[in-house]
Amino acid sequence: MRHLFLASDGRIALFWRLFLAFVGTLLIYLLLDLAAGLFLYLGLRINYSYLTNIYSLAYNMDLRVVGSYTLGYVLIALGTVWFLRWFRHKVDRRSPTGLAWTGLGGHWHGILLGALLGASVPLLAVGIGSVLGQFTLHFARLSWWGLIIVILFNVIQYTATGIREETYYRGYVFQNLGERMALWLNVGCVGVFFVFAHLLNGLSYVSPSFVVANLMLSMIWIGGRLLTRSLWFSISMHAALDSCSFLIGILLFSGQASLSTIAASLLWLETPFFALVLLVLWGWVLWGKQRINWNARLTEKGDFAGQTPSLPEEKVVTDTAG
Repeated sequence: MRHLFLASDGRIALFWRLFLAFVGTLLIYLLLDLAAGLFLYLGLRINYSYLTNIYSLAYNMDLRVVGSYTLGYVLIALGTVWFLRWFRHKVDRRSPTGLAWTGLGGHWHGILLGALLGASVPLLAVGIGSVLGQFTLHFARLSWWGLIIVILFNVIQYTATGIREETYYRGYVFQNLGERMALWLNVGCVGVFFVFAHLLNGLSYVSPSFVVANLMLSMIWIGGRLLTRSLWFSISMHAALDSCSFLIGILLFSGQASLSTIAASLLWLETPFFALVLLVLWGWVLWGKQRINWNARLTEKGDFAGQTPSLPEEKVVTDTAG
């Protein structure tokens, strides 16, 4: 029975480490999200469900609600990064460098490119859909000040979401699987896990287009990590894509068309653009200056064998298992 829970080097087996890391990040999310809700309900006497009324923020804006949930999302992101770095160091007994969580220095071009791609794809899709007659724009009944507040808080929220999800999926999961399996299999497993975890949310707009788009996005964001040796490209694209999609949802959601119909149609229109980005990015990864073999595995610090180390050497965590 021991081999079911412990690896040959004495560490907890890979499956259980991935499971415990997932449970840990989920608990951080649930506890802080619950804390925000309890603060509104018990502290401010506001009975409000953010998840079921997300688009009502465009019409019935309450800064106490928006501010509380925004602070909650920021704390969730910070807690997730801290927990995964701690978990990687103490439980995995490996260097946190492998998470590709770096400083901002030297990554501004990647951040800008990710933000431009993330914002332009949904805008192009909704433009094409409007020309084809699939969508009718319904501009939110907001003052300019109200619109600025909604945009500001949602950019912060979705940036926090991007940090949380990228650190876990393209950081922790990709790194740990990549130390044990070939790149092609790792990319596929992370993509399936990413989609499956979102299906567990029970979101009303989950559809075949949702599955296809998110599998492609996972591959794009992994390619971004491999090219930049950092998560900042994927974080910025993730944040811009979600933020822009939220604002488009405000413009399209009129009560006559369901949110699931809008989301499914928009995602199918976005898919060709995702495919183009995917081809260019992975062409660069596989046939660029530093070619990467599909069968390559990751080193402890997130590089591939034969690559120049991306970050200064850190003291490797000693494996003290008996």
